[in-house]
Amino acid sequence: MNRRRLQHSLSALTMAAATAVGAATVGASPAHAALSNRSCGTVTDADAAAAAQLNRVLTGKLAHAMTPYRASCARAVITTVRGLGLPDRAAVIAVTTAIVESALENNPNMVDHTSLGLFQQQNFWGTDEQRLNPAWSTTAFINAMLRTYPDNSWQTQDIGTVCQKVQVSAYPDRYGAQASDAQKVVDAIGAATPPSGPAPTPATALPSAATVYNPDTGTAEAFAIGADGAMAHAYSTNGGAWTDWSTLDPSFRFTGSPAVVYNPVNKVTEVFATGTDGVVSHNYLFNGGQWSGWSTLGSSFRFSGSPTAVYNEATNAVELFGVGTDGVINHTYNINAGPWAGWDPLDRGYKFTGRPAAVYNPDSRTAEVFATGTDGIVSHAYSTGGSSWTGWTTLGPDFHFASNPAVVYNPVNKVTEVFATGFDGIMSHKYLFNGGQWSGWEVLGPDFRFGSSPAAVYNASTNAIELFGIGPDGVLNHTYNLNAGPWAGWESLSTNYKFAGTPSVVYESGVNAAEAFGIGADGVISHAYNANGSPWSQWTALGNWKFKTG
Repeated sequence: MNRRRLQHSLSALTMAAATAVGAATVGASPAHAALSNRSCGTVTDADAAAAAQLNRVLTGKLAHAMTPYRASCARAVITTVRGLGLPDRAAVIAVTTAIVESALENNPNMVDHTSLGLFQQQNFWGTDEQRLNPAWSTTAFINAMLRTYPDNSWQTQDIGTVCQKVQVSAYPDRYGAQASDAQKVVDAIGAATPPSGPAPTPATALPSAATVYNPDTGTAEAFAIGADGAMAHAYSTNGGAWTDWSTLDPSFRFTGSPAVVYNPVNKVTEVFATGTDGVVSHNYLFNGGQWSGWSTLGSSFRFSGSPTAVYNEATNAVELFGVGTDGVINHTYNINAGPWAGWDPLDRGYKFTGRPAAVYNPDSRTAEVFATGTDGIVSHAYSTGGSSWTGWTTLGPDFHFASNPAVVYNPVNKVTEVFATGFDGIMSHKYLFNGGQWSGWEVLGPDFRFGSSPAAVYNASTNAIELFGIGPDGVLNHTYNLNAGPWAGWESLSTNYKFAGTPSVVYESGVNAAEAFGIGADGVISHAYNANGSPWSQWTALGNWKFKTG
């Protein structure tokens, strides 16, 4: 199938920049003439005590050179690894690598090509600020280790060998020589570090449009939150020109991204969003009618992320999910377009961040929801035939993700596929054929890095799953698989457009077209499309309204 690269550009999800801290150099470690070292966190009295203790026992690169600052950087690495639920051997591997690469200094100067930070990661790992964030860079290193050594095989391998396989250094023998000192560092600093420090919280999705297709009217409709917080929408009928944007009751102000769903039995489109006060509200339109106006859904519940919704054909219900301020995913629904049920938590034992993703499988009559935990692990829960929702089950604890998941069902090949972006910017997927078991996580093109959550759609005209993501450079990239076969390589859809949000995509059955949307760095939403598997169109701006980009 002839396809053009979908240009993508989403501003990279970054953590806050740390304050500058000076530190002495050791041996051949990089000089810091241009910029002072970045902080790894507050330097504590415990760091000073650990540094003094270690200066009596270290014999390698850091012999007599451990400082309270370096101890604070080691503590940041150890805390992150423990927060990911891994044993201290993983911390020893990470600290070994940081000793060799940076002498445990969070160096902001590019020394070897584009390398930065504790692990001297090149720019294909992530943005400058990501690589200079100790929690982010440590998690990216650990994710790469877990992919390189599946099934926890890293636990029985030589430490220096593991470091080298992740870093692919021109000097492979340097790591093993520092492993003994790294063990001493973890023993000394780890003793004063909580056994289970907070994991780096995965980044929530940057704003995106929400799109839906109404097959009864042949209308594709897009919703987005304006720079002023008001919800706006635009639409196209039967593949025609898009209308200009118009607001849906500007008296309500929202944050994050909207969710939208169409109920084909009751002929109603319903849009949801989280207010600036954390309360979720909805607005609906019956075919041929007018928009209802916004009304809140349970003002006593507060949400920290954007909602997601799915139509459940088994019960003729719209199912709605959102992450509460306590990290618990709550759920509500309405049946036959009737009154909404009260919010109900789905298993308080799991904590999540960002935005869930939901899908309906008509063959098994199963609604399923996926979400990224505060530990970066994706979990799922489901309801079959209107039964009670199951508890959460993790989908492979060896992979940790920084993004919200995306999920799609291919009804021809009977396969559900879920996607997520790792802390290292690499996108991975996992799939389940009906009646089978979940595959392991598999990377989709390790040479491509993404700063956004993925977006996916099933394209019935070509029996393809289409997948999109925005790179750290703001370019929107695209890949696909046909007939549940191998994935094509990533391609950009025009490098001339730069995007700042998470993409959105919809399939329009009446015109056999897939259509993608992105919020530009300037806040203007643009779209591109392909019909019947033809090449992707060029990007075209949908008016000149400005929408939230962060």
